[in-house]
Amino acid sequence: NNPQGLGAYLALICFALFGGRRYFVSIFRNLFGEGHGEEKEPLTYRWAVLGVIGGLIFLLAFSYKGGMAVWIGGLYFLIFYLLSMSIARVRAEVGSPAAEMFYVNPRQFFPNGFGTRLHPKSLTMIAVYVAFNRGYRAQPMPHTLEGFKLAEAS
Repeated sequence: NNPQGLGAYLALICFALFGGRRYFVSIFRNLFGEGHGEEKEPLTYRWAVLGVIGGLIFLLAFSYKGGMAVWIGGLYFLIFYLLSMSIARVRAEVGSPAAEMFYVNPRQFFPNGFGTRLHPKSLTMIAVYVAFNRGYRAQPMPHTLEGFKLAEAS
């Protein structure tokens, strides 16, 4: 069942985020402190967080300009990034065949959760995003993590 699959992947990432809470707190402290522990990182935590914030602002502005309501865009990309992290976690644990899911995505969440009573422009923008959200075989996050692991090993 599609909603159950979405809930399962979101639960997986909630467990992973809860398990890494001490690391995330240390990153938060480094953002406002002296930045200890990021000497081996290719990018400082401040620049990484600024990049994430800037990227999210761009995505929300692009979606809004296309006609999507801001709250729908925020919820859409929240679900998308949580699913991306969950898929990366599953791929790291199981391997590459585990990343194929056509019906577990935010584009199915909105019609299943809210019906088609959402504004047509919002539904149209959700349909436009099928280009990167149809299946997760080509999800960039697992590939990036594999590249980081190879770079660390070499």
